[in-house]
Amino acid sequence: MQKNGINKQLFCIIAITMLLLSCATTGGNFVENSLNTEQAKQREDYNLAFEIISNPDELPDGWVKWGFGSQSIQVDSIIKYTGKHSLRIESVETTQENDWVGPGRSIPAIYSGETITVKAFLKAEGVSQPGGLLLRVDGDERTLYFQSMQRERLIASEEWTEYFLTLPLPEEADTIHISALLMGTGKLWIDSFQLFIDDIEISQAPLKSIRKYKANEDTEFHYGSKINITSHSQQTLLNLELLGRIWGFMKYYHPAVADGEYNWDAELFRVMPDVLEAGDINELNEIFIRWVDRYETSDTRNDSLSPENENIKLFPNYDWIDNNELSETLSQKLKSLINIQRQSDHFYINLNPGLGNPNFRREKPYTQMNVEEDSGLRLLALYRYWNMVEYFFPYKYQTDEDWSRVLSKFIPIFLDAKTELSYKQAILQLIAHINDTHSIIWFDNALETWKGLNKAPFNLSFIEDNFVVTTVWEGNEYFTLQIGDIITHVDGKTTKQIINDRLPYTPASNRDRQLSDIAIDLLRTSQDKISVQIIRSGNTHYLEVDCFPNRIPPEVIKETFKLISSDIGYIWLETLKSEAVEEVMNAFKDTKGIIIDIRGYPRDFSVLHTLGNYLLPQPTDFVLFTIGSVEQPGLFIFSEAPPIIGINNEDYYKGKIIIIVNERTMSRAEYFSMAFQTAPRAKVIGSITAAADGEVSGIVLPGSVQTMITGMGVYYPDGRQTQRVGIALDEIVKPTIQGIIQGRDELLERAIEIINEIEKEN
Repeated sequence: MQKNGINKQLFCIIAITMLLLSCATTGGNFVENSLNTEQAKQREDYNLAFEIISNPDELPDGWVKWGFGSQSIQVDSIIKYTGKHSLRIESVETTQENDWVGPGRSIPAIYSGETITVKAFLKAEGVSQPGGLLLRVDGDERTLYFQSMQRERLIASEEWTEYFLTLPLPEEADTIHISALLMGTGKLWIDSFQLFIDDIEISQAPLKSIRKYKANEDTEFHYGSKINITSHSQQTLLNLELLGRIWGFMKYYHPAVADGEYNWDAELFRVMPDVLEAGDINELNEIFIRWVDRYETSDTRNDSLSPENENIKLFPNYDWIDNNELSETLSQKLKSLINIQRQSDHFYINLNPGLGNPNFRREKPYTQMNVEEDSGLRLLALYRYWNMVEYFFPYKYQTDEDWSRVLSKFIPIFLDAKTELSYKQAILQLIAHINDTHSIIWFDNALETWKGLNKAPFNLSFIEDNFVVTTVWEGNEYFTLQIGDIITHVDGKTTKQIINDRLPYTPASNRDRQLSDIAIDLLRTSQDKISVQIIRSGNTHYLEVDCFPNRIPPEVIKETFKLISSDIGYIWLETLKSEAVEEVMNAFKDTKGIIIDIRGYPRDFSVLHTLGNYLLPQPTDFVLFTIGSVEQPGLFIFSEAPPIIGINNEDYYKGKIIIIVNERTMSRAEYFSMAFQTAPRAKVIGSITAAADGEVSGIVLPGSVQTMITGMGVYYPDGRQTQRVGIALDEIVKPTIQGIIQGRDELLERAIEIINEIEKEN
């Protein structure tokens, strides 16, 4: 049997199969760059144009074959963009749709700058799936940033075209990976890679100074905590709760930790045995006092950490420091850290330039974690995540459950999670508690196996309180289910039972999005068949449905723009490119209305402004941001210069604009909706959106569990929230089961009706 399709495709998105490199350094302060002569020489030419080929039977020097697939990679001296050679990736007869292959090159991240850009010329033939350029930045034994044309769902042109990708290049980066991938069948030619550091060609880019930290010298717990808790009492749970709070507070507030003087994971594992042994609260307080006193602080105060109240959205929570369980001496020692001077460039945290969302850096992934025997690492996962949310999640105040209570609730859960699956499930339940659609766990073998590696080839949606078949996959020969079938039972369980079972493991901002995500996985199984009970045309049927290795559903190809009628234009925003906006608006200039369909993720961010300039008569505020603070963690302040949309334009589009959204409208799509709904005659119709708006911040937990949170707050200019409630709607419109059976798009129909109604009124 072929490998699981979704495994390979998502793995392509998440990471390339290669060893992550370590960037451990030794103690000290800033020093002169210590790169050896070979490294300095190496940067001059990475054979980016494929011109150096020492062995004609192999790839150009320095390049290796990446991927899982049967496609071949060959040097091509006939079809090329420039120079002597290009590289050609070509499918063969045995190539599967989810096979992917590409030439890869790894480059040391020895350059000083904020961004890394890769460019290359690509040409495709017979390619139907997204693919092409890939850029990845590694450090701290993990992937820091990743981008690809496949992730953006872009397909290379049939003519030589230059493409580019850009990512942040943080100080802790140690390796840059570049590639161009062919997914599935067809041919892809690649030529003339270029790399730029902050728009400077890499051969001219400055080398970075190496900052060395004492924290990186401490490797005693490099492979685990050496702590295995076999039983726990109520006193133990209390001790561990206070430890988690104090450890997290000192991690982000103590200046010595901020300076990289201590490996804070290691310090946790050193004090934890004493904390576990403490038999009463007095003994525990003495342990904590000695622990806090171990780390020196300066007396330098920072009195600038109290901005005007009207700019503050969220204050840090210090109430717990006055907990009756903490002695007055311990409380005072902790309070003394609140306004102490801290640098903005913290060892474990900084804010990404230009955006302001947190960058959780230098967090060790503990890839070889022994889940069963290492209680310390399991608790570290809980402590790490809980404190990241406590101090750097802008929507902590909106969670269903008071976040301050979540830590104590999950300590026994993590202590008892002694298998890989139960540990990953505990993490999944934990992140679901922040009610953030962004906060998923990126592909994880244990969780994917638990959900089921096989799937029936149908799409479901949650419509009128039912799971309804909405699509039969193209090429499916097993028409056991039909569009409009209502699923009432799966393998003997009612769908109501399934919802109750899965909600705790389904992170999302609201119930609508949770149910949508549950629908996607409802027909997943570990078996070759799944039994379902359905209602079709009012009658009940019992069916055995064949299941196949899970894969990404076939993409529905939609026209990017068209005239629905002579006077109504339609834009499918997901695939609209900035360079096409002028053509679109020229085609629509005499229409009475434009429908902007944002039930997908816009791939080209620059469309926000190129299209917005046509839709608005003057620059307009449409959003407010809240940004966290490294100097005073837990504080969120409204940004002083919010973005605007539009320009002064007397010839702006004066027709009606109908924006269509639903529960799949998420993040960037919601941001675009907020901007375009400021147009003079714009209305938003549909249903509650995914309600997760704002730049995301990646998080790694022990066992290399990859997740993320929304890292900055997004609000309307009047302060209305978008997180959890979604985009403000002018009219709620939802599909019906009857409409699905009839093949109708009822949201689109309503948009057309509104435009025509308005025309009659005018």
